[in-house]
Amino acid sequence: MSDLKSIIQPYIDASLKAFQDLDADKTSEFYADDAVLIEAGNGCTYGKKKITKFNQQMIEKSGKTTTEMSNQKYSGDEEIIAVSSDFKSELPSKGLTFTGKSYQVWKRFDDGYKIIYDCCTMDRD
Repeated sequence: MSDLKSIIQPYIDASLKAFQDLDADKTSEFYADDAVLIEAGNGCTYGKKKITKFNQQMIEKSGKTTTEMSNQKYSGDEEIIAVSSDFKSELPSKGLTFTGKSYQVWKRFDDGYKIIYDCCTMDRD
């Protein structure tokens, strides 16, 4: 396991678990106050408060999900860690599967790492 992965993976796992537990507030705790969330081709959301609202809407639309990450790559240093990956999300209640790519930039703050940039592309299978 790379040093960067060992640093950031616990944060990634916890943020994904919060989303899968349908907890928008907990999910949003992993975002910096001035973070940007980009849905490629659909728009962007700026700031933690608006990202919390966005996450709540996504949770309400999708319901319980399971997500698998693959092909993760890590770059940067201990201050800023960038992570790119492929993902597959299943929405059993909707009978849908989405695949896509994710790119996140995490920055170290006094209270741990927070997402400052979150971009994803999604394709419906």
